[in-house]
Amino acid sequence: MPAKLLLKLGVLLLVAAGASAAGPPGTLLLSNGDFLAGEWRDSESAEWIKWQPSFVARPYEFEWSAIGSIAFPPPAEPTPIAGAFRFDLFNGDALIGDLVAVSDERFTIATRLEGQGEPQQLSAPRSLVRSIRRVGSDAGKLRFSGPGDLADWNTIKNVGWVYSRGGIATNIKGASASRDVPLPHLALIEVALSWDKKADFSLELGVTKRRLKAITDGFEIWIQDVNGQPVRVREARNQRQIERERQRDNQVTDAFRLEVVGDNLIAVRETQESADLQPLQQIEPGAGRLQLRLYLDQNNNRLIVTTASGVTLADLHVETPYSPFDSGVQLNNRDGDIRLDRLSITEWNGEPPVSGAVDQSAFQLANGETLRGDLVGFRAADGELLIAAEADASNQPASGDDRDAGQPEPGSDSSDSAEPAVAEPDAEESDSEEPDAKESDAEEPSTQEPRTEDPDAEDMPAQQSPHVVRLDQLVSVVFPTPAGADAYRRAGDATLLTATLQGGVQVTGSPQGLVDRRLRLFCQDFDATIAVPLAMLQSVRVASAGLPATASAAAGAKPSKFPRLETDDVRSVGELAGAPDTDGASCLLWRPFGSRNAEPLLDGVSGRVLFREPPPPKSAEPDKVAAPQPARQRGVLGAIASVFSYTPPKTTKQASAPQPATMYLRAGDKLPCAIERIDDEGVYFSSPFSAAGFAPHKHVKAIELVTRGVDGRLTPDRRDQLLTLPRGQTNNPPTHLLVSTKGDYLRCRLLRVSEETVAVEVRLEELEIDRSRVARIIWFDPPPKDSEEAAAGTGRDEPGDHPRVQAVRRDGVRLTFDLRRLTSPQGEDAPAARLEGVSEVLDECSVSLDDIDLLLMGHRVEQAAAELSYQRWKMKNAILPREPEEGDAGDASASFPLVGEVAPELPLPFFDGGAEPPAKELDLASFQGKVVVLDFWASWCGPCMQVMPVLHKLGEEYADRDVLVVAVNLQDPPEAIAAALDRLGFKPVVALDRDGVAAQRYQVTGIPQTVVINREGVIANVFVGGGAKFEQRLRAAIEAAVQQAKVEE
Repeated sequence: MPAKLLLKLGVLLLVAAGASAAGPPGTLLLSNGDFLAGEWRDSESAEWIKWQPSFVARPYEFEWSAIGSIAFPPPAEPTPIAGAFRFDLFNGDALIGDLVAVSDERFTIATRLEGQGEPQQLSAPRSLVRSIRRVGSDAGKLRFSGPGDLADWNTIKNVGWVYSRGGIATNIKGASASRDVPLPHLALIEVALSWDKKADFSLELGVTKRRLKAITDGFEIWIQDVNGQPVRVREARNQRQIERERQRDNQVTDAFRLEVVGDNLIAVRETQESADLQPLQQIEPGAGRLQLRLYLDQNNNRLIVTTASGVTLADLHVETPYSPFDSGVQLNNRDGDIRLDRLSITEWNGEPPVSGAVDQSAFQLANGETLRGDLVGFRAADGELLIAAEADASNQPASGDDRDAGQPEPGSDSSDSAEPAVAEPDAEESDSEEPDAKESDAEEPSTQEPRTEDPDAEDMPAQQSPHVVRLDQLVSVVFPTPAGADAYRRAGDATLLTATLQGGVQVTGSPQGLVDRRLRLFCQDFDATIAVPLAMLQSVRVASAGLPATASAAAGAKPSKFPRLETDDVRSVGELAGAPDTDGASCLLWRPFGSRNAEPLLDGVSGRVLFREPPPPKSAEPDKVAAPQPARQRGVLGAIASVFSYTPPKTTKQASAPQPATMYLRAGDKLPCAIERIDDEGVYFSSPFSAAGFAPHKHVKAIELVTRGVDGRLTPDRRDQLLTLPRGQTNNPPTHLLVSTKGDYLRCRLLRVSEETVAVEVRLEELEIDRSRVARIIWFDPPPKDSEEAAAGTGRDEPGDHPRVQAVRRDGVRLTFDLRRLTSPQGEDAPAARLEGVSEVLDECSVSLDDIDLLLMGHRVEQAAAELSYQRWKMKNAILPREPEEGDAGDASASFPLVGEVAPELPLPFFDGGAEPPAKELDLASFQGKVVVLDFWASWCGPCMQVMPVLHKLGEEYADRDVLVVAVNLQDPPEAIAAALDRLGFKPVVALDRDGVAAQRYQVTGIPQTVVINREGVIANVFVGGGAKFEQRLRAAIEAAVQQAKVEE
């Protein structure tokens, strides 16, 4: 086996070996905003992780301090986490599981973080638990957890939005990001926002899909005026449609929104009927972070805002007959900086949240009752909670206005037949001084000392007999808010990770490594290490202890002096260095920001390395006034010579030095050079950027002999005409396009170029042109039938042994070559590192890294070359109309797409051998007010020759009624047209479509095709073919066009 093949096999085996310890594909988001798609590999280190992207063979080792977050795509079939309750903690974490035990200090929770299997028991401090809520089908179901991938957000100023520490962020004034998320009509939205310098934003909830489209559609754009009101900006369209949309817009109200006004955060909703505004909290100057829970009731136009700990901040209710909400969420940055750290949406059962800002817990039961009191025990065997409740009205079924204080909306199940959830103590037994030694039946209320898993509960006095609540009747519990809960922080300097799992579970702890594809976290709150399978993870966010999630600017600063690697799924600032060239890997070492190691890029990597943003293009030099020209010569060649200022060569003139020029190669190269000569083999040149002095024709795309002062702009019609190959020239097509210093164009076959003249072949005749009058020479790509042959001569037949790169220098020079080495001289006075390689055309190439703006690699080289302007000069064959098959003949007006449209312009010359033309050329604009009949035909088309006498007859008949009939010939040589007219025996007015462009504009696919254009220049009828009824139908169409004009007059 060859040595090279063995080395490549070794690289593949190395990658495959690492894949065995890999998790699901994900995206690593660094703290500086960079991202790398790849896989998380096993590592027992608590300080760093192994991350395997696709562009290197071995994983990088990233320190946690450089990581913002790790995101994983949602699985096709999520694995539910088993458990009856959701436990929300004051630090933002959440668990799903079952309640096992309750003591004075702690809750014991059995949770299955792997979805199923044996549960792990975690012990959480009671002071940390914010609420316990039943996991049911009508509430608590997670609908969205994000913010997710930035590509899924629609942004107006997308260049201003970046990944930052696990969220999407911007500091661009006026930037807006919106997303169509699964927002149910009853939704609990948990949002975390942060900023580094200044908070000046608004967050809109329930934005309509129509408005979302208006924000993101290229033809409908919404902006905010100086008053913050939405204003629509778009291209002009049908006025009636605009008016209808304006009337509809007047009926659409704004969504609920959170907005910073001055130094206050407010919740607001404004409609045409009413408005409601309530302040939420004061925004302190400088960096900050905000966590809120938003209860959105779209059916009743209501929004309740609470803190993360459950303290109610606002309750907005706006009366309006409209419910314009939908599934849109939009974040606007007005004049500050903002980052969306978290956006979580779960279904809500509609019951207003019970505020945690009370001294006692609030228990909501399935029968609609609310108990306020203290949880004093738990009978695990019977599944019963023991509650020392207050004896007041708050523990009675709510009605009327009391419902707003925390009771469910009407419609809850509160029938008399419902089994009671609370067993009241018997009055007589409660008055007894001695507790009954006998335990009552399960259905009877208990007055004895409660059974509890906590021995301390034995000392509770009998006169404070608790209420007994079965777990299967419990809907939720909201516990009192301890002091400082919203500013909860853990002690210590260890790195903390917040892992979000499927189903909305969230745990925070310090990393202990990744073992067997399980993330190990030591959770200080639970005093336990938990293992989270990678398959269950949605994201992992990094936040250092004692610091807000925004971190310091220095921690996330991007080193701007370093280059940036970009591929389809990677954006990484880092360091580029050289390495020994090995098979399967290139000589380029890449070390991303925050990585402990550098690795060689694989040979097959496609992407780019950006060293610095390219400078803005310089403004073009104004065109100079042309010098007086000699008298125009007669004939076609005389006209060409006049355009290019033909001057006979002077043999006595001394040879001058070659003039500076620019050569463009098909591979995308651009280099300054001196063109010495061109012959039938190729181009002879000299350039400081090439060791070679010859380029074959198959590699050359264009040469600019004069680089300034040339106006080469083209209209689309003129460009289309120059690129269309007439049927008569398929055997001898033009190969080049010459552009004169005046901006005129000439299609030709280039024969040779000397220091003084340019020799070309035009219509089989040779012509010499003064070289000083030729600004550009463009090599045509052949028509499609020859494209495979052309591609075989221009592209690389098969991949080489070295990666292909293209260096784009600061001065605009582009050099494409196979990379061999990156030299890095050592020492203070050593020159800058250089890329060295070999070009198929230019031979040896060497470029200093200090001179490079951009380095393209792999397929990006071909992609960039295809986007260059000269690469778009590709010839195409003119459409060759066919004779219509039987059944095609007749009036095609009903289905023809151009009927009812303004007739395309076609400035065509007239044939000298036909009838006397009515003008110098066929220009429809000059025939406004006449009915024009166009007959597209060819001399080789039998049906065309059959219908032409009919057209000639009708033309003479309607000549005095402002009807003009023109026979448009398709790409026939003059001699063939003359012979056809001789056979017909009459001479109609004939226009020449020499290159088939007119046939393309009129969508001619079968001939004869007859087009009737009315006096307003609009196509009224189209006929394809002939047939027995052709004359009758065409006469009726012409008569209708004439009579319609009379009626309108």
